[in-house]
Amino acid sequence: MKQNKKNLVALSCMIYGSLMLGSCNDFLDKEPLDKVTATSYFNSDADLAAFTIKQYDLFPNGKDQWNMGPAALGDNNTDNQANASGNTKYWEPGQWRVRENEEKSNLDQQEWRFTRIRAFNFFFEEVEAKLAAGAIAGTETNINHYMGEAHFLRAYEYFTMLKRFGDFPIIEGVLKDEKEELVEASQRKPRNVVARYILSELDKAIELLSDNPSGGKNRITRDAALLFKSRVALFEASFETYHRGTPRVPGEQGWPGANMPYNADFSINLDQEIAFFTDQAMAAAKAVADNHPLTADSGQIDPETGQTAGWNSYFEMFSDKDMSKYDEVIMWRDYDATLNIANAVSVYCYNGSNTGLTRGYVGTFLMKNGLPVYASGSGYTGEDETLDKVKKDRDERLQLFMVSEYSRRSVFVPIDSASAFFGAPNIADLEEVRKVTGFHIRKGLNYVYDPGSLGGQMS
Repeated sequence: MKQNKKNLVALSCMIYGSLMLGSCNDFLDKEPLDKVTATSYFNSDADLAAFTIKQYDLFPNGKDQWNMGPAALGDNNTDNQANASGNTKYWEPGQWRVRENEEKSNLDQQEWRFTRIRAFNFFFEEVEAKLAAGAIAGTETNINHYMGEAHFLRAYEYFTMLKRFGDFPIIEGVLKDEKEELVEASQRKPRNVVARYILSELDKAIELLSDNPSGGKNRITRDAALLFKSRVALFEASFETYHRGTPRVPGEQGWPGANMPYNADFSINLDQEIAFFTDQAMAAAKAVADNHPLTADSGQIDPETGQTAGWNSYFEMFSDKDMSKYDEVIMWRDYDATLNIANAVSVYCYNGSNTGLTRGYVGTFLMKNGLPVYASGSGYTGEDETLDKVKKDRDERLQLFMVSEYSRRSVFVPIDSASAFFGAPNIADLEEVRKVTGFHIRKGLNYVYDPGSLGGQMS
């Protein structure tokens, strides 16, 4: 049908003669109205902003949270924290099991991806060409900032691949669908080279990013790039330190990359590499820490009746609706239930969320005087019949963030009400509310909400 219409238009052009030919060609040669193309896009700083904000979904908190969220649940299946449905496929007595071949193959195909990397490469090719031609409208500050965001995000994606694969290809252009070019580009660079590339991307981001962009700390800032740079550098320094002597580190005995012709000229001084990444980590961290004082801990462990906020800023910082008031919070996401961007973290924090700290992890917390529980003079009595006794005189972080029988559950009822406190943990409740280990996490709870009326969305 579309072809018939086009033929009719062409026939009309022939009938009306050469005077109409130009306008008919213009009519036929239109950009598709249902597609955004490079020609019609990346023409303003608003276009750049829209492109980069769309890529924010690669962050852990990129979606609505109908649980306690990745910040609270990230340690599940470790020796620090457990849930009721731990992954038993990985462990057998005394050994760590790899995935089954078919499962591993399917997963590797999903993880070995360049979709987002290609998107960033395409962004830079288009935007840099238009910048050179002076074809992007907007302020220089905004344009630079969104270019910086793209460098940060490309670094973030490469860091994901570094953690997953180690040695990995570095591709900065948009490749053609030609076998020779794709094979050449797929050569895996040694992991320390990949890590250095990530740091170079972050250096570009740091140079371009604003300290206070439009959107504030809901968008990537220069400090966010510095903090992430410190994390990447520390990760690589630690990896090379603790895996040296194994085939997982470039240049070490058995490293697979040594057999690749494209690594024939590769050499490495591991001590110098570790020192380089350590120095980079410390310098970037110092640049952030020197400019951001830490939020004060008031020392108050529980709120009083009616005291929904303002009792301990340190505790509230991990669950507040508005993080802009905390100087040490470098980047945060603003939830708004009216826009269907919501989370229920505090609901699940009240109820347990099928997770809990392990006894071993709780035992690692020092006493408030700085001594371990087993040291002479620590003051630890060893009494653990109740959770309140386990927490007594311990590091205030344990006292704040682990629930005990007399931890405040609701500030909307007086203290002579049973519902004012959490009470003994129920480890055999419904899965979504059980306190699996008995050591219930309170980090993320917000006393602004009344647990008696919870159940809907929270912003």
